[in-house]
This record gives sequence, C-alpha cells and structure tokens, in this order.
Amino acid sequence: MYLVFAGVISSLIFCNYYFEFERGFIRQQSNPYMQILWFTIVNIGLYAFSIGLLKLFRKSKLVIRWDFVLYTFIGLVIISIDRSINVFSHEIKYYVHRHVYPAAFYMVANASSLITMLIPLLIYKYTIDRQQDFGLYGLRFKGVKFAMYKPLLLLIIPLVFFASFIPEFIQYYPTYTKLYPELAARYLHLPQWVIIGVYEILYIGDFLFTEIAFRGLLVIGLIRFIGKDAILPMVVVYVALHFGKPIGETISSVFGGYILGVLALYSKNIWGGVALHCGVASCMEFFAWMQLELMNA
Repeated sequence: MYLVFAGVISSLIFCNYYFEFERGFIRQQSNPYMQILWFTIVNIGLYAFSIGLLKLFRKSKLVIRWDFVLYTFIGLVIISIDRSINVFSHEIKYYVHRHVYPAAFYMVANASSLITMLIPLLIYKYTIDRQQDFGLYGLRFKGVKFAMYKPLLLLIIPLVFFASFIPEFIQYYPTYTKLYPELAARYLHLPQWVIIGVYEILYIGDFLFTEIAFRGLLVIGLIRFIGKDAILPMVVVYVALHFGKPIGETISSVFGGYILGVLALYSKNIWGGVALHCGVASCMEFFAWMQLELMNA
C-alpha cells in the first residue's frame, strides 16, 4: 500500500513540475473563480482517488459513510478557497500606491486565512461538528507535547541550512524580497525592517492555518470515520499544496506531512506541529537571508 502511494505521489510531482500544471495552467486563469474551481477539482479528485486506493487494500475494514463524504467535501472546499483566495488580493492595487502594492498584496494574501479558513471552520465546528471533543481540530492546549517535536526540528535545521546553498532555493527564498520592501518603506517613511517584520509575522503565522487544515481537519477530524487511514489521503493533498514551490521542498513535504500527521493522530493536538512548521519556515527565511547577504557582500 505504501509503495503504491509512493508511486502515485512521485507521478504527481513529476507531472506537475514537468508540465507546469499549477503555475502554467491554474495560476494563469484570468478568472479568479476558475482558479477556485480548478483547485477544488484537484483537491477533491486527489482525495477521492486516495480513498479509492485505500479501499482496495482495506476492503471491508474501511467503511465510507455519507457523513464522512459530506465532512471531507466541505473541508476540501474550504482549503481550496483559502488556497486560491490570493487572486482577489490584486484588487488592492486600486486602493494603494504602486510602491506599496507588492507588500500589501502578500500581507493581505497571508492574512486572508483569518477569513477564508478560521471563520468557516469556527462556524462548522461549533454548529454542526460540536459533539467532537478535540477543540478546534486539535487547536487546544490539552495534551500539548512539544518535546517529541524537538528532535525533528534539530534534524531539519541542518538540512535547511545545506538546502540554502541550492540556487533554486535562493530564487524562491527569502519570500520577503517579493515585497520590494525598500520601495514601500520609502513611500511610507518607515524603516525597511518594519515592512519586513510585519510581513514575516503574517507569513509565519499563516502556517497555523495550514496545520489546522491538514493535521487538524483532515486527520484529527476524520479519526472517528476512518481512523489512522486519514493520514495518507491528507499527505497526497498536502503535497499538492506545495506544487508552486521548489521541487525539493515539495518532496520533503511528503515525509513532513506524514510524520506530523502521525503525531497529530496520537496526540489529538496540533500545537507541536504549528511550532515545528513555524520554526522550519523561519529557518528557511533566515538562512536564505544569510545567503543573500553573503552574495551582496
């Protein structure tokens, strides 16, 4: 079963980066609602295909109920909307100066999960799904165990450091370079570090919603339906989330997503995953910044 899933995920990664499906097709849709539609089709299609594979191996052990289908459908639609909502951030250009627009665009895109992810999940959790005792899909302080995440962080930090020497890594990170912070700072009469600092807080904080969606909604929230079988379909959709990023990061998301999924499954908590995810993202920004400083020197 794991070999089959490994083959499926490898094929997905190859096809996306060879044919540039996300960046060359989905992201090029001029109609923002078409982007939402395509992301919804991809996410639901990948998840349904993964459940079908699991059913082949689990047979009668995996029972697909109507409430499971409804639950996952709503969750994947929320994830798809959140993933594509940044296309609407382009409307900001009508309200801000052109020097501020890049910074405003990425800040709003990162902060938008408060509306597109958190509010819908709060409504769903405390109206329809309130009988389940796991807080907001693992976002609770009961059962927090940061200790088991420390070895992972200590293992990942050196890997990120060595990855920062790869040219493709520097082309994507640090992400704040897309803001043209010097232009925004000059126009707003602020130090650059203020623009960069606000952006980084929003950028790092956005990983909280990533953990709620994938380890919370798609793992902890689905335990009552399919138990530990919730992990592999989540990993497939999680890998697709990284298709716009460097291929090395996409490949590493397979292992990271699986490990975080297992830890969330047994702890019924996502705070450790949030801390790990934010820590890794911070290291990626920091090491990339160091490389840029060395190159400029």
